[in-house]
Amino acid sequence: MHSNPTFPVRHYLHGDLSDDRSGRAFCARCGGFHHPEHFDDLFHAMIKSAKLTQSVGSWMHNAANPASGARRPDDAPNLFQADLGSIAEAVRGPKWAR
Repeated sequence: MHSNPTFPVRHYLHGDLSDDRSGRAFCARCGGFHHPEHFDDLFHAMIKSAKLTQSVGSWMHNAANPASGARRPDDAPNLFQADLGSIAEAVRGPKWAR
């Protein structure tokens, strides 16, 4: 991926609301933006933790590499906000606990 300092890439976590204020959220499984009820079915409930963990890990990797050009606002609203803190701690693991 080539970075462009003028137009950085917006990194979306699973469940992040779109910046266009449409009320849609990013689904890491489907790779697109959907209305919140998209995430209500049993399948999405079963994969929520795995997709959040995967997307948080990907974001941490990109955030640690400024050359990626990726950005994500610190206050980005997420449908699963309550789960993000514990998942980020688990992804960080012992190597980040300094």
